[in-house]
Amino acid sequence: MYILLILYNSKLEKIVFYYFSEADKALPIIKPYKLINVADLWNSLDAKRKKYSCAYHIPNSKKVDEFIEAFNLMSFDPIPKQKIIDEVNSIPQFEAVRVCRLVREELESQKERGNPKSEDELSKNFMEISRIGLREGILPPALLMLYIINIKNPRV
Repeated sequence: MYILLILYNSKLEKIVFYYFSEADKALPIIKPYKLINVADLWNSLDAKRKKYSCAYHIPNSKKVDEFIEAFNLMSFDPIPKQKIIDEVNSIPQFEAVRVCRLVREELESQKERGNPKSEDELSKNFMEISRIGLREGILPPALLMLYIINIKNPRV
């Protein structure tokens, strides 16, 4: 919110805001602004992520549906099951190993700090994992699903 205060008090006439998901489009900004999908920016910079077609085994099961439902409840930004599965299958194994290592390191760090003492602390722990995904350009539920798929991989 601090950045919004800076924008309010600035002499900017118009703000261009790049959004990733539909939930990002709801902005509490009173100055004129323009919304642009960040994918358009990436295309204009020729910075699109390479697309791979992997075939991870993701069972069509109630447990997978429950995982997605739980994630969507926690994130307030529902993502359809097929979009998550497509995202998981677009990440090659060498990249999966790298990002899953980052998740494992964060989970180990959280474990060292002890169990969360409040719902707020639990939410912050969850957000740290989400940030890894967003920083790496991966939808957070896809990153978590990828981690679960690779949890027994000794390289992770």
